[in-house]
Amino acid sequence: LSAKRRYYANLELHKEYPEEVDESTLQEAKANLSPAQCGSYTEELKVESFALLLHELPENMLKHMSASLNKADYKEAKRIFLEARELKYLSHPGQPDVELIQGESRLQELVQDHFNALKIGSHDLWRKGEFKQLNSLLTVFQKAHSHFCSYDVFPSDWEDELHKVVEAKVSSQRQAMRQAVPLLYSHVQLDSLQDNAAVMGLLFLGHIVSEVELFSEVARKTIKEFLTQCMFEAPMIIFLLGMSLARVAEKNTKEAHDDSCIAQKLLSEFPEFESNMIKTWNQNVPSQTDIASLLKNMVSCKLPSGDRGFLESANKDLLIKGVKAYNDKFTHILSAWKKGSSSQRVVEHLQGMCQKLAPCTVEKWASVKEQLPELLATIAAFITISKSGDCFKRLAKQEQFQDIADEVLMAPHNIQVLCLLHLLGYDTDKSVEALPRQLAQVGTGEGKSLILAMISLLLGLLGFRVWCVCYSQSLQERDRKTFEKLFDAFGVHDQVTYCTIAQYSEAKLAEQGDIRRLTEAMLKGSESTAAATLNTSLASETREGHPQEILLLDEVDMFFSPSFYGRTHDQVLQMAMPEASELLRYIWQLDIASVKVEEVEASDQFKQLKRALQGFSFIADREVQQMCHDRQSFENERKPYHVDVYGKQIGYKVFGSICYDIIHGYQTAFAYLKEEHRFGKAEAAMERALSLRVSCGHFCYDDIHPACILGVSGTLSSVDEHQRAILANYKFTMFTVMPSVYNKFELQLVKHRTALSETREDQFRDITTRVKKRISQGGAVVVFFKSPEILMEYNDSTYYEDRFAILSEDLSSATKDFRIKKAATSKQATFTHASFGRGTDFACYDRNLSEAGGVEIIQAFFSLDKTEEVQIQGRTARQGHRGSWGMCLCIKDLEEEFGVTVVDQVKKLHETNVDGLDNFLGLERSSKQKAQTEKLEKDKKEAEKRDLLSQKYFRVLLRREDGNRKLVFEDLFRKTRAGNHFVFCLDNSWSMTGARTQGVEEALADFIKARKGKPDKASLILFATKAVRVKHMKHIHELDSHLPTADTSGYYFSGTHFEPALEEAGKALYDAVSANMRPVIIFMTDGDNWDGDCLETMSGLSQTHTDLECHCIFYNGIGWGRHLEAMSQAEGLASGSFRKAENFAALKEAFNSIALGFEYTK
Repeated sequence: LSAKRRYYANLELHKEYPEEVDESTLQEAKANLSPAQCGSYTEELKVESFALLLHELPENMLKHMSASLNKADYKEAKRIFLEARELKYLSHPGQPDVELIQGESRLQELVQDHFNALKIGSHDLWRKGEFKQLNSLLTVFQKAHSHFCSYDVFPSDWEDELHKVVEAKVSSQRQAMRQAVPLLYSHVQLDSLQDNAAVMGLLFLGHIVSEVELFSEVARKTIKEFLTQCMFEAPMIIFLLGMSLARVAEKNTKEAHDDSCIAQKLLSEFPEFESNMIKTWNQNVPSQTDIASLLKNMVSCKLPSGDRGFLESANKDLLIKGVKAYNDKFTHILSAWKKGSSSQRVVEHLQGMCQKLAPCTVEKWASVKEQLPELLATIAAFITISKSGDCFKRLAKQEQFQDIADEVLMAPHNIQVLCLLHLLGYDTDKSVEALPRQLAQVGTGEGKSLILAMISLLLGLLGFRVWCVCYSQSLQERDRKTFEKLFDAFGVHDQVTYCTIAQYSEAKLAEQGDIRRLTEAMLKGSESTAAATLNTSLASETREGHPQEILLLDEVDMFFSPSFYGRTHDQVLQMAMPEASELLRYIWQLDIASVKVEEVEASDQFKQLKRALQGFSFIADREVQQMCHDRQSFENERKPYHVDVYGKQIGYKVFGSICYDIIHGYQTAFAYLKEEHRFGKAEAAMERALSLRVSCGHFCYDDIHPACILGVSGTLSSVDEHQRAILANYKFTMFTVMPSVYNKFELQLVKHRTALSETREDQFRDITTRVKKRISQGGAVVVFFKSPEILMEYNDSTYYEDRFAILSEDLSSATKDFRIKKAATSKQATFTHASFGRGTDFACYDRNLSEAGGVEIIQAFFSLDKTEEVQIQGRTARQGHRGSWGMCLCIKDLEEEFGVTVVDQVKKLHETNVDGLDNFLGLERSSKQKAQTEKLEKDKKEAEKRDLLSQKYFRVLLRREDGNRKLVFEDLFRKTRAGNHFVFCLDNSWSMTGARTQGVEEALADFIKARKGKPDKASLILFATKAVRVKHMKHIHELDSHLPTADTSGYYFSGTHFEPALEEAGKALYDAVSANMRPVIIFMTDGDNWDGDCLETMSGLSQTHTDLECHCIFYNGIGWGRHLEAMSQAEGLASGSFRKAENFAALKEAFNSIALGFEYTK
């Protein structure tokens, strides 16, 4: 059989790959066979060959399984494991094969041995204290757990057993630390304290916190309990421990490196050591007492021009005077306090000063301006006393520490004082009475939060209503908690609110009344509920003496976001109705191809919903369309969402952070249905999610009218001319760039060529190669992908390794916190996405890492917003540390953003001129941002229309204006469009044949791509002498860009007549009236109209459809297209445009610009 197999194997191979097997090889194989054996294949040979293959199968599976386990490819290992269960069935009943029968048990034994080895290895690494290796092994173990936890081969008790061992060790360590605390007082020399068991125990637990993710929280909790107990029994112990850790952190030897990093982390992460950190900061940060030299580096930028310059001499003199007065007052208050004055005296003194200045207004700010140095110094002195006063007094009482007592007093830096005085208008001319709108750029990690808190406190004491607005929910919550006690101490807690821009908008509306509850009462016909809600609203309206409002901005680039400028804060009543819930569940279980409006409308579930909405059945007609659209878009163009399994909620990215208070149409309902199995018992969450969405108002986000706006940001230097214009719209006349509190700011932008990769896989490979090289040199890398989807794509690729860390929104808070803190450590690679590019503090405490160049940021996409790029760069080179940044771009991404022509130029520059490449991409970005700004302005006008309708409805609801509530609501509901109905009228005459038709098809394909994911529909009309509607009310993503040819359709005609096309367009628009969509005609021709200007016909259409738009394109035709241009400007059109496209490229640009001019604003 062996000889036969060799011969026939070679014969078959020769047939398929003749170059691999020559004739001599065949003849040699054949020589070993008798003539009888050289015949054709026999059934016996086939059976025998297959039997041998089956016999060898278990051994091959064992080898494959062993390789998969060694690579930690548990997905593949599980597949083999499950297939092994079938081996015994392959054995012939009459001739049992022992190898096949025993194959499954041998595989199970191999897998079990592997997991037992992991278990033993984890215990061994724990005993040796090799925590970094332990963390890597536990990561592998957790990966295996996700695939094998349901099978007996996996040790289900592995985590519990190790937990018991760890907790026992941690418990004994805590006891030893407690016993060592009394010994701290007996040591005179600080050097000897480092060997104290309490200090050593903190370092041991600190290693677990920083290096073992699975047990990090156990160790952190133990440290926290120990420090809390020490603080309660003898607070001085905390400072002594901190001093000892600071000595460890200062050690600069190879042997002490790990302990040095851990000591620095403990000091930074546990607020109990705040006084020690203040001492270190005071020692390391330059005092910069020479105010004149600081003022030389303050740069002002005029708005909107962008002209830059330095401060005028008069302004500088005022600021020098102000800082001196501030420092004198600050020193005076601290001296009085050191002599026995209380902090309460400071509070009463500041309250008294502010009461004398009240009532205060923005327009009459001059009296406050004169006293700003004293006011700010008093606030700063109180912060100093409350933050570090207790520690100062403890040190001052002990002779050996009296010399360092002043070093623990925290005080604002002179640059922060300059920023405060400047923002509050101290350096303005005496003739300026009002508080000016001001913006200042402050470096990342250089005190923006403190500056805003001090301004908030002062303005609150002066009687203003202060809104401190941030783009991020988590960051505003962090800052609120940080300064909560400060505001409570001065009694301004109710005057100062920290919130996001969405929360601010919601609060301003709520002050007028609850539009959702009023709408619900109207729909249910509940007059008693309506009256109660109305009374509450009217009561809030009649309050007298409303204070002026001041808006404080933490980062101004939210103003430029498409999520803010030109967008509306949509008020949606989520009306819990069993009929709506049943309809949504019915649509969800339908096959996606069966989700059609007419079929759903025929269902019993829809009919029941209409009956339940008596008098308002038009809501059901509209919402069922939205449900069907959102079901299809959920399948094809799903909005990326984040699942909080613990909170049983789904959130979306808003202004750079995840918000769980918003919904995206019924996509959110379908997301809840998709994830329902993960939530367990979640009746309340599902009831909210499956509610009927009733739109009851669209109020402009950017329609804000506070008395004044002040702000600090880290990205002002990078705003372009269009963004400067937006800032000018808010009456800002300039912004100022503050110098850094550190002597140097080392952001080392990588100067070698920006990496370009052809495909996504090439990009993954190039990034991985770069990451491995960097961490092998002792560096750390953080890679930012554009989206969570690309991040997960990398995570699933062959380039991802278990030693890399993934940072994503769907992780638990503890896991995210661990990975963020670990990111800036030597030989660490972290992969994340753009949401973490702002506000995330990858703090560096590793001296070796800093010496190796710090954290390198790899940006794996090109930011179309320069401020986003600056924010990502700001994740490194923080607080004076070193760092670097560079890009690794995918050409496919660039093609999607800029088109093929731009990418060809990018490739050429990449090979010849790296600096030119950066400049070229920068210019392309500016062009994109200009188009984006134009679009934002157009969106703003549309948003203002919806806002006017919404304000009218709100006034009628509140009975401030006469009108029938139902009729006004129906008008608002119907005029808030469900999307666009594009009616394409395309010239199909003989002159449009050949290449021209192909050009139109490609331009139409680009249009469809640009509108992908939008709830638009389209109708297609071909015309010449006659007109034919070939498509009607198709979802935009279902529209085929391929146009019928003369051979297949017979639609070709001679001549160019607009009237038949417009008549057919009118029919298409009329047939779609019930769909409540915005009517848009897109008319393209290469000839002038034989029917004249058609103005009367177009005006008639605009009277029937009051918000009709008409966009006309004259494509490389004969003449000037004067009739077409006149048609686009017909009287009564809501909007119109005329474009001449002289070539194919211009035609595509025309279609694309029209497509991008529309935005669905739900």
